[in-house]
Amino acid sequence: MKRAKIITDGSCLGNPGPGGWAAIVRDRKDGKDRQQELSGSEKWTTNNRMEMTAVIQGLKRLSGPHRVNVELDSEYVRNGVTTWIHGWISQGWRKASGDPVKNADLWQELLSAAATHEVTWTWVKGHADHADNNRCDRLARAAAKQAKHAAPDAIDAGKQVRIIAGGTCASSPGPGGWAAILQYGADEKELCGSERRTTSNRLHLTAVIAGLKALRKPCNVTVELDSDYVRNGATSWIHGWERRGWKTASGDSVKNADLWRELQSAVARHRVTWDGANKGPDRTDTKRCDRLARVAVNEAAGAGDRRAKSTG
Repeated sequence: MKRAKIITDGSCLGNPGPGGWAAIVRDRKDGKDRQQELSGSEKWTTNNRMEMTAVIQGLKRLSGPHRVNVELDSEYVRNGVTTWIHGWISQGWRKASGDPVKNADLWQELLSAAATHEVTWTWVKGHADHADNNRCDRLARAAAKQAKHAAPDAIDAGKQVRIIAGGTCASSPGPGGWAAILQYGADEKELCGSERRTTSNRLHLTAVIAGLKALRKPCNVTVELDSDYVRNGATSWIHGWERRGWKTASGDSVKNADLWRELQSAVARHRVTWDGANKGPDRTDTKRCDRLARVAVNEAAGAGDRRAKSTG
């Protein structure tokens, strides 16, 4: 059985409040060692949910069964998954007191994610001399801050939002960057991020997903981007893929299915119109989005890690 190591952490500003999670995944692909850094955020959550989400996302990144060591500084997650969960299941997801188990949705998702693996759960002391844990802590905190400064809650259903999205890749696959500009009334937000090894199609998908996830409430959204792959996929191809169990008409697995599912979930809350990038004389926003993505590419190529930042 293949081996892997996952280091995770979660962070929350307020608890509950804006939160972030991060995971470092080390495994092998095509006979070579590889390391992936993952992170994400939620506008309103708790520290425990972020700790759990980090582990879930790390396990989901593994392809096929693994003997995996999960290192985490959350006693809640380690004790829950190794001890408490057995009683919760036998009691119908209720505690001994009869009260419903908190975060049952994520506990069930964690069980599913771990089911195909042999998992060892290793507790490490947080904020101590553990380089990987400290790295995850920094990534999770950065993601939580990004959630805090995401598009404001005041955007109501029916309000028009414009998202200009783009992505660029130094080589395919290779270092890449994505960017999204959100415009709502007189307000604006810029989002951008990078990945060490990716493709142009994945970056365009990521840009749109990040823009939609930054919206707290349902909105009328116009998405502008120059990717026919994303626009055609979101408006036409995705319906057939889903019916066929995420297979193409030829029976092959859909490429980037993880991001297509994430996009599908992000789109579900809004009324989205898909438009091509502005190719007219007034392309200020499109050009600015391209510049942001290119800056992110340089970060990915130079720093060798995966970042996401929010400006504006």
